Amino acid sequence: MKSDQTYYVIDMVCWRGYSLYECTTEFMFFWLQSKLVETGACDPPSFYHKFRFSVVPFYNCDQSGLHSAYTGWTVVL
Repeated sequence: MKSDQTYYVIDMVCWRGYSLYECTTEFMFFWLQSKLVETGACDPPSFYHKFRFSVVPFYNCDQSGLHSAYTGWTVVL
């Protein structure tokens, strides 16, 4: 398999000195997604950054979320 030059992000525990340890999981996922998009880290590689960052898809732990995970339908909160 050819490398796609993407770092896949699973979690974020700190952002610019702000600890996310005490935050809810929902907030941590929201913060992670919004900050990566805000900084342009999810953009395709360019002159300014060689690699792209992408958030690993996550699903609710219920019947709908499990169905989405197994069928490939991406549902992001």
